[in-house]
Amino acid sequence: MSLVEAHKNPRLEPTPLLTCDQVLPILRSIISQERNSLKHLQFPHVWRHSEIADYDFAEFLNEYNRMMENREATFCQKCNHNIDMSYCMDMDTCEGDERFAVQEDTCGVCTNYYCSSCKADDDHFAGARLCLTCQLRYCSKCSTMVECGNCDEMYCVGCTYQTQCASPECLRTFCHECRSQNSCQHCGKSWCNACSVGLDLRCFMCGEICCSECSEKEGTNGVHSCDECRESLVYSSHSLCDKCRVGKCK
Repeated sequence: MSLVEAHKNPRLEPTPLLTCDQVLPILRSIISQERNSLKHLQFPHVWRHSEIADYDFAEFLNEYNRMMENREATFCQKCNHNIDMSYCMDMDTCEGDERFAVQEDTCGVCTNYYCSSCKADDDHFAGARLCLTCQLRYCSKCSTMVECGNCDEMYCVGCTYQTQCASPECLRTFCHECRSQNSCQHCGKSWCNACSVGLDLRCFMCGEICCSECSEKEGTNGVHSCDECRESLVYSSHSLCDKCRVGKCK
C-alpha cells in the first residue's frame, strides 16, 4: 500500500492532501484484523521527515512490526531462510533519515520477502536492495540496480534519468545523496558534486540554470561565441546560456 508509484520520487509535490493523522486510523483498523493480507507499506517522504514524524507515527510503526512478527513464519524467496519480521519497518535510524520507516527485506513491487544474508550470484544481486532516489526496495526480478559512482549505494534503473550527470563530458552516475543542489530548470537534470565544484552554472543575464543539451534546444546549434563572449567567460566568472549569448551578440 503506497501513495507513491514505483520509480517515482517520494518527495510528493504538492504535499498530499491525505495527512498522516487521517491515514493512520485506517491503517490501524486494517492491521487490527487477525487475517489481514497487508504485506508492505511505503510512506510519503514528508511523513518520515524529522519535522513531521511524531510519536503517534512512531507508535504505529511499532504496532505494524508486532503485527508482522505475530504472523506465521516468513521465509526468504531465494534461500528459504526464516526472516525475523519484528523489525521489518526500519526504526533504528533517526527520524528524517532516508531509511527511517522504510520496510526491510521486502520488494516494494512484488512484495516477496528476501533476507539480507543471501549472497549475490552471477545473474542477480542479493536480497531486496534500496534505491535511495525513489526510496523503494526492489528484488532482482523487479528492477535492475546500478551502483552510485560516488558512493557504494544503489539506485534502480527506473531512476537512471534522475541520476545522470548533466555535464556531457562526465559519464558519472550518482544517487540522490550525491547529486548537487544545482539542476537544469528545463529538464531537471543535475550535476554531480565533482562537476559542480567551482562551476558557475547560472546564466548571469536571465538567471536560469540550463544544461548544455537544453541550451542547444534554444535553436543556437552551430552558432560560435564571438571574441567578446569568449573573453567574458575567460576573464570573469560569468556564464551565459546559448539563448542569452546569441541575443547579446546581436
